[in-house]
Amino acid sequence: MIRGIPVAEKPRGEKARQIREISPNELRELIEELAANGFDHLKSLTGLDRPEKDQIELIYHVSSYSRSNLQEEIIEIRVRIDRDNPKIESISDIWPSSKYIEAETRDLLGVTFEGNEIRSPLILPEELGDEHPLRKDFKIPEEGKR
Repeated sequence: MIRGIPVAEKPRGEKARQIREISPNELRELIEELAANGFDHLKSLTGLDRPEKDQIELIYHVSSYSRSNLQEEIIEIRVRIDRDNPKIESISDIWPSSKYIEAETRDLLGVTFEGNEIRSPLILPEELGDEHPLRKDFKIPEEGKR
């Protein structure tokens, strides 16, 4: 068991998903613990803009390539951060490939991943500046639509 997340062997082909909602200051410790227990990569990271709650919810999916007993296990971690100052610690020093996923999330939602070495836009044109297309208040510049 990892911080209340039961991890059990599953028959091959059967996916198991554990969901954990944590505070931003718990993320680093949980990721380090998962990494120490065989979870070796971030499968995906996405976010939801929740302006009605003044939050951005980040959703991490963690799994393992190297441990056959964990390959069918997906740990879903949900973290809510402040929408007006969306910052969270990067996990790219633990799983280096996550720096690209974090940079994409930064471009689309405006989240700062402190410690991520990618500074310039990864997928969006630089002229968008502080405009983030997955924010609900984003307006398409040419059309003025939301």
